[in-house]
Order: sequence, then structure tokens, then C-alpha cells
Amino acid sequence: MKRRIPDRLTKVDSRVSKIFRRLGFLTTKLYFQPANGAIEPVEIFAHDDKGWSQKNWKTGSEVAGHRHSVKVSADWWMAQGSSHGTYSIQVRDDQPVVPCAVEGDTMTDDGTYVSLDLLELNTVETGVNYQ
Repeated sequence: MKRRIPDRLTKVDSRVSKIFRRLGFLTTKLYFQPANGAIEPVEIFAHDDKGWSQKNWKTGSEVAGHRHSVKVSADWWMAQGSSHGTYSIQVRDDQPVVPCAVEGDTMTDDGTYVSLDLLELNTVETGVNYQ
């Protein structure tokens, strides 16, 4: 049986991410806890630390917080990640695990990956409502 190209890309990226992790380039760890389950690690293929930023909501309220973007397998997202549960992120081994909220998810690379936009929950501040 032939494998789909997205499956091949996921396998290659999985190997590359393991090499990057060994070399110290990819130190971020993502965890997911289903509603009625134990915390489990999630394999990530890329991490973008967006830093401290503000984002305008449709209500006009600004929410400031530390944001991250991570790339996970679309197959995992369809099976587990889109279900009810909580996310946590650990940027480096010497930093604590921080709970996060998913602000958005985008399917990328022809359905191979999902890019998750995460907001650290312990740094959230609500700003002024401009309406």
C-alpha cells in the first residue's frame, strides 16, 4: 500500500525535529490533557515564540499575553487535539510548565500539519474596552 505524501512529510519532519531536539534547537515541549485522562506529551515539529503582544478582539477589548505558535501533526489534531482538554507548554527544561489556551488553529501544508496559536494563561491581562 502506498503512503500518502503528507504521511511521508510527517515522518521526515518527525526525524528532523528529533535531530533538532538533540542538538538543542527545538527545546519546547507541548502537553495535552484530555478531559478525563492523564497528561500526555505532544510531538511538535516547529515552535515560534511570538513574545508578549496584544490582540484586538471583536469586542474591542485588548488581551495582552505571551503567545506561542506550534506546528503539530494534523492526524493527531483530528484524533485528539480538537477534543476537550487543556494544553500546557514548556519552552525550556529550566522553565516551568505553563497552562495555555488555544486562540486559533490553521491547517497547513495540504492537510499535513496544524498550526496552533497558544496564549499563556498566567500572563493574561485584560485592557480597556474601546466601545
